[in-house]
Amino acid sequence: MGLFKVKVRIANPEDITKGKSFELLVDSGAHYSVLSIQDLKDLGIHPVMEERFDVADGRTIRRKVGGGFFEIDGKRGYAPVIFGLKGDIPVLGATALEALCLQVDPIRRRLVPLTLKVLPSVYPPRK
Repeated sequence: MGLFKVKVRIANPEDITKGKSFELLVDSGAHYSVLSIQDLKDLGIHPVMEERFDVADGRTIRRKVGGGFFEIDGKRGYAPVIFGLKGDIPVLGATALEALCLQVDPIRRRLVPLTLKVLPSVYPPRK
C-alpha cells in the first residue's frame, strides 16, 4: 500500500470541544493510532493502560494508551490512541478507521466509506 497522510481532528472524549487537527500517516496495519504525549496532554487526554506492541523492526515496546474522539470529513468515533515518545511517528491506525467506518483505497491513496456487514445469523431471512 502506498503511504499517505490525512487531516484528522482529535479531541478529548470527555469534552469534544477540546480538539485540534493533526496530519497523520494512514497505517491500516497498525492497530492503534499514535500521537505525541505532549499533544495528548494538551488535549487533556490521559492514559488508562499500558500495552506491549511489536514494531516492524522486530522490537517489542511498551506505551501508554488512552482514548480519543476522532473526526475526518464529518465521520466521528472513539478509538484508542498511543502516547507516542520522541521518534514515534504520528499514525492513524485500524481501530480509528473502523470507528469512523472508513477504509483505505490503496490505489487512489485515500479513505473511502466502509461497507458495513452483519452476520447472517443476527437477522432472520426475509420471507
